[in-house]
Amino acid sequence: MDTKEAKADVLQRYKFTLAFENSRELDYVTEKYIQALEAGSVPIVIGATNIADFEVAPNSMLVLESMEDVPRVAARMQYLLQNKTAYNEMLAWKATGPQDKFLALLDLSVVHSSCGLCIHLATRIRAAEEVSQRLQRQPPCSCRQGPGGAVVHHVLVRERGRFESRDVFLEGGNLTVAGLHAAIGQAFNKAEHVPIWQPHRPDFKGGAREVGGDGGGAPIELRIYRVYQVGQTQRAALYGEASLDTDLKVAEVVGANPCAKLEVIFI
Repeated sequence: MDTKEAKADVLQRYKFTLAFENSRELDYVTEKYIQALEAGSVPIVIGATNIADFEVAPNSMLVLESMEDVPRVAARMQYLLQNKTAYNEMLAWKATGPQDKFLALLDLSVVHSSCGLCIHLATRIRAAEEVSQRLQRQPPCSCRQGPGGAVVHHVLVRERGRFESRDVFLEGGNLTVAGLHAAIGQAFNKAEHVPIWQPHRPDFKGGAREVGGDGGGAPIELRIYRVYQVGQTQRAALYGEASLDTDLKVAEVVGANPCAKLEVIFI
Protein backbone atom coordinates (compact mmCIF):
# COMPACT_ATOMS: atom_id res chain seq x y z
CA MET A 1 0.00 0.00 0.00
CA ASP A 2 1.52 3.36 -1.02
CA THR A 3 1.40 6.54 1.07
CA LYS A 4 -1.65 7.95 -0.69
CA GLU A 5 -3.64 4.74 -0.20
CA ALA A 6 -2.55 4.53 3.45
CA LYS A 7 -3.68 8.12 4.09
CA ALA A 8 -7.04 7.51 2.39
CA ASP A 9 -7.52 4.40 4.51
CA VAL A 10 -6.96 6.46 7.67
CA LEU A 11 -9.20 9.34 6.61
CA GLN A 12 -12.09 6.98 5.86
CA ARG A 13 -12.33 6.20 9.59
CA TYR A 14 -13.24 9.78 10.51
CA LYS A 15 -16.33 11.89 9.95
CA PHE A 16 -14.29 15.09 9.50
CA THR A 17 -10.92 15.86 7.96
CA LEU A 18 -8.85 18.99 8.56
CA ALA A 19 -7.79 20.45 5.22
CA PHE A 20 -5.65 23.37 6.38
CA GLU A 21 -3.68 24.91 3.51
CA ASN A 22 -0.42 26.86 3.81
CA SER A 23 -1.82 29.86 1.96
CA ARG A 24 -5.05 31.76 1.47
CA GLU A 25 -4.16 32.79 -2.07
CA LEU A 26 -6.83 32.69 -4.76
CA ASP A 27 -7.28 29.16 -6.20
CA TYR A 28 -4.80 27.63 -3.74
CA VAL A 29 -6.38 24.23 -3.19
CA THR A 30 -4.25 21.12 -2.73
CA GLU A 31 -4.56 17.38 -2.17
CA LYS A 32 -5.53 18.00 1.46
CA TYR A 33 -9.03 19.00 0.36
CA ILE A 34 -9.29 16.48 -2.50
CA GLN A 35 -8.21 13.56 -0.33
CA ALA A 36 -10.92 14.39 2.20
CA LEU A 37 -13.49 14.14 -0.59
CA GLU A 38 -11.98 10.89 -1.85
CA ALA A 39 -12.22 9.43 1.63
CA GLY A 40 -15.87 10.42 2.01
CA SER A 41 -15.11 12.63 4.98
CA VAL A 42 -16.47 16.15 5.47
CA PRO A 43 -13.63 18.65 4.91
CA ILE A 44 -12.98 21.43 7.42
CA VAL A 45 -11.14 23.96 5.29
CA ILE A 46 -8.74 26.83 5.82
CA GLY A 47 -7.35 28.01 2.53
CA ALA A 48 -8.21 29.84 -0.66
CA THR A 49 -10.49 32.81 -0.27
CA ASN A 50 -12.55 31.43 -3.16
CA ILE A 51 -12.82 27.89 -1.79
CA ALA A 52 -16.56 27.99 -2.58
CA ASP A 53 -15.61 27.70 -6.27
CA PHE A 54 -14.20 24.25 -5.48
CA GLU A 55 -17.14 22.99 -3.46
CA VAL A 56 -18.13 19.52 -4.66
CA ALA A 57 -21.76 20.29 -3.82
CA PRO A 58 -23.66 22.87 -1.77
CA ASN A 59 -23.35 22.28 1.99
CA SER A 60 -20.51 19.77 1.62
CA MET A 61 -17.76 21.38 3.73
CA LEU A 62 -17.11 23.55 6.76
CA VAL A 63 -14.99 26.66 6.25
CA LEU A 64 -12.86 28.51 8.79
CA GLU A 65 -12.42 32.08 7.59
CA SER A 66 -10.31 32.93 10.64
CA MET A 67 -9.51 31.64 14.10
CA GLU A 68 -12.55 33.53 15.37
CA ASP A 69 -14.64 30.99 13.44
CA VAL A 70 -13.42 28.06 15.56
CA PRO A 71 -16.26 28.16 18.12
CA ARG A 72 -18.90 28.37 15.38
CA VAL A 73 -17.44 25.48 13.37
CA ALA A 74 -16.89 23.41 16.53
CA ALA A 75 -20.53 23.90 17.51
CA ARG A 76 -21.60 22.86 14.01
CA MET A 77 -19.48 19.71 14.25
CA GLN A 78 -21.08 18.82 17.57
CA TYR A 79 -24.50 19.26 16.04
CA LEU A 80 -23.64 17.09 13.04
CA LEU A 81 -22.26 14.34 15.28
CA GLN A 82 -25.60 14.22 17.07
CA ASN A 83 -27.76 14.57 13.95
CA LYS A 84 -27.11 11.73 11.53
CA THR A 85 -29.56 13.08 8.94
CA ALA A 86 -27.87 16.49 8.82
CA TYR A 87 -24.43 14.90 8.56
CA ASN A 88 -25.49 12.58 5.73
CA GLU A 89 -26.89 15.55 3.84
CA MET A 90 -23.35 16.91 3.62
CA LEU A 91 -22.30 13.71 1.86
CA ALA A 92 -25.37 13.38 -0.36
CA TRP A 93 -23.23 14.24 -3.40
CA LYS A 94 -21.70 10.75 -3.18
CA ALA A 95 -25.06 9.36 -4.35
CA THR A 96 -26.22 12.15 -6.64
CA GLY A 97 -22.87 13.14 -8.11
CA PRO A 98 -20.93 16.43 -7.85
CA GLN A 99 -22.45 19.70 -8.98
CA ASP A 100 -21.72 20.96 -12.47
CA LYS A 101 -19.07 23.52 -11.58
CA PHE A 102 -17.04 20.86 -9.76
CA LEU A 103 -17.24 18.56 -12.78
CA ALA A 104 -15.92 21.38 -14.95
CA LEU A 105 -12.94 21.72 -12.61
CA LEU A 106 -12.43 17.97 -12.27
CA ASP A 107 -12.19 17.55 -16.03
CA LEU A 108 -9.31 20.04 -16.23
CA SER A 109 -7.02 17.28 -14.95
CA VAL A 110 -7.78 15.14 -18.00
CA VAL A 111 -5.46 17.20 -20.21
CA HIS A 112 -1.80 17.22 -19.21
CA SER A 113 -0.28 20.67 -18.80
CA SER A 114 2.25 19.93 -21.56
CA CYS A 115 -0.59 19.13 -23.96
CA GLY A 116 -2.34 22.32 -22.91
CA LEU A 117 0.80 24.29 -23.73
CA CYS A 118 1.01 22.65 -27.16
CA ILE A 119 -2.63 23.53 -27.85
CA HIS A 120 -2.00 27.13 -26.80
CA LEU A 121 1.06 27.48 -29.05
CA ALA A 122 -0.62 25.78 -32.00
CA THR A 123 -3.61 28.11 -31.62
CA ARG A 124 -1.35 31.16 -31.77
CA ILE A 125 0.52 29.81 -34.80
CA ARG A 126 -2.74 29.13 -36.64
CA ALA A 127 -4.04 32.60 -35.79
CA ALA A 128 -0.88 34.14 -37.27
CA GLU A 129 -1.30 32.05 -40.43
CA GLU A 130 -4.89 33.24 -40.78
CA VAL A 131 -3.80 36.88 -40.49
CA SER A 132 -1.31 36.25 -43.29
CA GLN A 133 -4.04 34.71 -45.44
CA ARG A 134 -6.29 37.71 -44.92
CA LEU A 135 -3.47 40.04 -45.97
CA GLN A 136 -3.24 37.99 -49.16
CA ARG A 137 -6.94 38.75 -49.74
CA GLN A 138 -8.07 35.17 -49.26
CA PRO A 139 -11.67 34.71 -48.04
CA PRO A 140 -11.64 35.31 -44.28
CA CYS A 141 -14.54 33.05 -43.38
CA SER A 142 -17.42 30.84 -44.49
CA CYS A 143 -20.36 32.91 -43.25
CA ARG A 144 -23.00 32.98 -45.96
CA GLN A 145 -26.35 34.37 -46.99
CA GLY A 146 -29.26 32.14 -46.12
CA PRO A 147 -32.79 32.01 -47.60
CA GLY A 148 -34.37 35.44 -47.63
CA GLY A 149 -31.01 37.16 -47.34
CA ALA A 150 -30.42 36.38 -43.67
CA VAL A 151 -26.81 35.74 -42.66
CA VAL A 152 -25.86 32.25 -41.53
CA HIS A 153 -22.87 32.58 -39.24
CA HIS A 154 -20.12 30.00 -39.48
CA VAL A 155 -18.66 29.41 -36.02
CA LEU A 156 -15.63 27.25 -35.27
CA VAL A 157 -16.12 25.42 -31.97
CA ARG A 158 -13.71 23.12 -30.21
CA GLU A 159 -14.01 21.25 -26.94
CA ARG A 160 -11.78 22.47 -24.13
CA GLY A 161 -8.64 20.35 -24.17
CA ARG A 162 -8.71 19.74 -27.93
CA PHE A 163 -7.12 21.68 -30.78
CA GLU A 164 -9.27 20.91 -33.80
CA SER A 165 -12.65 22.59 -34.18
CA ARG A 166 -15.99 21.60 -35.64
CA ASP A 167 -18.06 23.68 -38.04
CA VAL A 168 -21.20 25.09 -36.44
CA PHE A 169 -23.74 27.18 -38.34
CA LEU A 170 -25.96 29.67 -36.55
CA GLU A 171 -28.75 31.65 -38.18
CA GLY A 172 -28.34 35.40 -37.87
CA GLY A 173 -31.84 35.75 -36.51
CA ASN A 174 -31.11 33.39 -33.65
CA LEU A 175 -28.01 34.86 -32.01
CA THR A 176 -29.06 33.75 -28.55
CA VAL A 177 -27.63 31.50 -25.85
CA ALA A 178 -30.29 28.89 -26.59
CA GLY A 179 -29.64 29.11 -30.32
CA LEU A 180 -25.88 28.80 -29.90
CA HIS A 181 -26.15 25.85 -27.54
CA ALA A 182 -28.61 24.09 -29.83
CA ALA A 183 -26.37 24.58 -32.88
CA ILE A 184 -23.30 23.31 -31.02
CA GLY A 185 -25.20 20.32 -29.67
CA GLN A 186 -26.51 19.45 -33.12
CA ALA A 187 -23.07 19.62 -34.74
CA PHE A 188 -21.30 17.60 -32.07
CA ASN A 189 -24.05 15.02 -31.68
CA LYS A 190 -24.18 14.52 -35.45
CA ALA A 191 -20.46 13.76 -35.35
CA GLU A 192 -21.06 11.34 -32.44
CA HIS A 193 -18.57 13.34 -30.44
CA VAL A 194 -17.11 11.64 -27.37
CA PRO A 195 -16.23 14.21 -24.68
CA ILE A 196 -12.59 14.30 -23.71
CA TRP A 197 -13.32 13.30 -20.13
CA GLN A 198 -15.36 10.20 -21.00
CA PRO A 199 -12.58 7.60 -20.59
CA HIS A 200 -11.31 9.24 -17.40
CA ARG A 201 -14.21 10.42 -15.27
CA PRO A 202 -15.26 8.07 -12.48
CA ASP A 203 -18.75 6.59 -12.66
CA PHE A 204 -20.55 8.40 -9.85
CA LYS A 205 -22.86 6.39 -7.66
CA GLY A 206 -26.61 6.46 -8.03
CA GLY A 207 -26.58 6.78 -11.81
CA ALA A 208 -26.82 10.55 -11.59
CA ARG A 209 -24.33 11.06 -14.38
CA GLU A 210 -24.17 9.13 -17.64
CA VAL A 211 -20.46 9.19 -18.39
CA GLY A 212 -20.36 6.99 -21.42
CA GLY A 213 -21.94 4.29 -23.45
CA ASP A 214 -23.12 1.09 -21.80
CA GLY A 215 -21.18 -1.07 -24.18
CA GLY A 216 -24.16 -1.35 -26.51
CA GLY A 217 -23.70 1.92 -28.33
CA ALA A 218 -25.80 4.09 -26.03
CA PRO A 219 -25.36 7.78 -26.86
CA ILE A 220 -23.34 10.03 -24.58
CA GLU A 221 -25.24 13.01 -23.24
CA LEU A 222 -23.45 16.23 -24.16
CA ARG A 223 -24.39 18.90 -21.65
CA ILE A 224 -22.90 22.34 -22.25
CA TYR A 225 -21.54 24.11 -19.18
CA ARG A 226 -19.72 27.08 -20.72
CA VAL A 227 -19.05 28.54 -24.16
CA TYR A 228 -16.47 31.30 -24.59
CA GLN A 229 -14.01 32.71 -27.12
CA VAL A 230 -10.78 30.81 -27.65
CA GLY A 231 -7.86 32.33 -25.76
CA GLN A 232 -9.60 33.10 -22.48
CA THR A 233 -8.13 32.09 -19.14
CA GLN A 234 -9.89 29.33 -17.23
CA ARG A 235 -10.79 31.77 -14.46
CA ALA A 236 -12.41 34.16 -16.94
CA ALA A 237 -14.19 31.30 -18.68
CA LEU A 238 -15.54 29.63 -15.55
CA TYR A 239 -16.18 32.59 -13.24
CA GLY A 240 -15.61 35.82 -15.16
CA GLU A 241 -17.19 37.74 -17.96
CA ALA A 242 -15.81 35.57 -20.77
CA SER A 243 -18.68 33.08 -20.71
CA LEU A 244 -21.23 33.70 -23.46
CA ASP A 245 -24.08 33.39 -21.00
CA THR A 246 -26.39 36.16 -22.24
CA ASP A 247 -28.06 36.77 -25.59
CA LEU A 248 -26.30 40.13 -25.82
CA LYS A 249 -22.85 38.55 -25.47
CA VAL A 250 -23.64 35.92 -28.10
CA ALA A 251 -24.88 38.57 -30.53
CA GLU A 252 -21.84 40.77 -29.93
CA VAL A 253 -19.21 38.03 -30.27
CA VAL A 254 -20.72 36.03 -33.13
CA GLY A 255 -22.08 39.04 -35.00
CA ALA A 256 -18.87 41.06 -34.83
CA ASN A 257 -16.37 38.25 -35.46
CA PRO A 258 -16.69 36.45 -38.81
CA CYS A 259 -16.12 32.76 -38.23
CA ALA A 260 -15.76 33.31 -34.50
CA LYS A 261 -13.61 30.76 -32.70
CA LEU A 262 -15.23 29.40 -29.58
CA GLU A 263 -14.47 26.78 -26.97
CA VAL A 264 -17.08 24.64 -25.22
CA ILE A 265 -16.96 22.77 -21.92
CA PHE A 266 -19.09 19.62 -21.86
CA ILE A 267 -19.98 18.09 -18.50
